[in-house]
Amino acid sequence: MKTEIGILPNEKNEEIKALVQYSFNKFSPEWAKCFDYLTEHSINFGVLHDEVLTSQITLVEHEVNFHGKTLLASGISYVASYPEARGKGGIREVFRQIFEREYNRGAALSLLDPFSYQFYQQFGYEAACDRLLLSWEAKNFPQAEKSNYTMKRMSFDEAFPALKKLHAENEQFSRGSSRRNAWWWNYTHMHKWKGHYTAICYNEEMQAVGYIIYTMDYPNLHIIEWVNADFEAAKASVNFINSHSMAFDTITYLSANSNVKEIPVLHLMKEPRAVKRELLPYMQARIVNVEVFLQSYPWQEEANFAFELTDKNLPNNNGIFLANGEKVLTPHLPLISCDIGTFSSLLLGYTSVDMLVKMQRVKCSENRIFPSLKRSVVQEMTIVSDIF
Repeated sequence: MKTEIGILPNEKNEEIKALVQYSFNKFSPEWAKCFDYLTEHSINFGVLHDEVLTSQITLVEHEVNFHGKTLLASGISYVASYPEARGKGGIREVFRQIFEREYNRGAALSLLDPFSYQFYQQFGYEAACDRLLLSWEAKNFPQAEKSNYTMKRMSFDEAFPALKKLHAENEQFSRGSSRRNAWWWNYTHMHKWKGHYTAICYNEEMQAVGYIIYTMDYPNLHIIEWVNADFEAAKASVNFINSHSMAFDTITYLSANSNVKEIPVLHLMKEPRAVKRELLPYMQARIVNVEVFLQSYPWQEEANFAFELTDKNLPNNNGIFLANGEKVLTPHLPLISCDIGTFSSLLLGYTSVDMLVKMQRVKCSENRIFPSLKRSVVQEMTIVSDIF
């Protein structure tokens, strides 16, 4: 049997779609249309046995805003194999080729929405962010003081310039979220936000300062994405949603930011217990090119240590790296030793230094350096507003 592994040619697109449909039980014409659009803007890797497709992964190359710096990244999607091909190493080899490509491209990060966290840990992925699901009985949704800002409902096409600008400028999306380009906005509009409504918030100078993207499916009104440039915009948008409360039984909001301190609507609740809060594990991520990532990392104070890393999927990441990304043989600095998954979880703000020490997932040649490491790393968790 002849086996080929690599980038799949366009003539395999229908086979790719058939495999994904079989694996994910996706058979609607609407889904097929969206998948075709995604395929046009992504790269598909796969395994062919005698020219027949048996396994595949969709790679979405994009950029992320990481604390104000633009980094190359990749989204992993639709990891699929036919039953007879599972457990035979094909997916592992596909990941190896993807990692090699992305490393050479200078990609700093790879992200995915896992069906199994444990499965993807073998490829160096670790939990990177959570989401927060907020649920109200509609009668308990808060009402704010009257705002001088105004809300205007409009079509997606009308709203697009404001949506694009506000998403790009919003601070919470500067912690690892995609820099959405036009095709990704269109794909999200077609597929992820099917049947949605859009409302833009304007200040007194009629400048766009916020937006809400939501769906109305009785008995629930669901907020998909909610952006406010200032607290006055938050008040105006809260009152806009509150005006729907008589028409629905429940209101829900799935926030990409899981930090309750940073979600304005929670600070407008007169009765905080009237909202149900559910923390949901979300994306996994891994650092792909360690050198590139460290060159852009926003150290909070001078990093007087080096990292000794092991990466069984990307040998180029094995070795000792200074905080500026330089790979060295002899660091002359205290060494912090860990695997690539632990390194990713730490520097992306998901797991604290203290917890990793307690779990014995990091080792240090000099224990005195741990307090410095704690002060040096970013404390805020990564926020990912898109799913691949």
